[in-house]
Amino acid sequence: MRREKGYLGLTAGLYIADIAARLSSVNIADREGGDVTAPLPVIGLRGEYNLSEKWSLRASAEYFALEYGDFDGSLFDFYAGVDYRLFDHMALGLGYNNVRMDVDVTAADFDGSLDWNYDGALIFVKIDF
Repeated sequence: MRREKGYLGLTAGLYIADIAARLSSVNIADREGGDVTAPLPVIGLRGEYNLSEKWSLRASAEYFALEYGDFDGSLFDFYAGVDYRLFDHMALGLGYNNVRMDVDVTAADFDGSLDWNYDGALIFVKIDF
């Protein structure tokens, strides 16, 4: 949905992560857990609102959840920021990004979970083509 001051849109895509795990202990020999690279489908919202000719706000959020067999997991990615347009195709920006991934495995021979979180501020230069 595009308006004079900005837009709001649905997103769909693939989040590709290379995940590896290894279990080791002084009481047992090293045991290799394994790794997987799999595209995970995500859906979300993305938008921009122009405060003025030079300033704009942008935000996006994407989500994925899956429960399959012994696996249960979710992924959430959120971004919010402000851009200041220096030239027609170049802007400076300040933003915040948060990514959370939770994966639980409950199997007869293995029970574990991965709770990974990243969040932080971003300072960037944006170039439009």
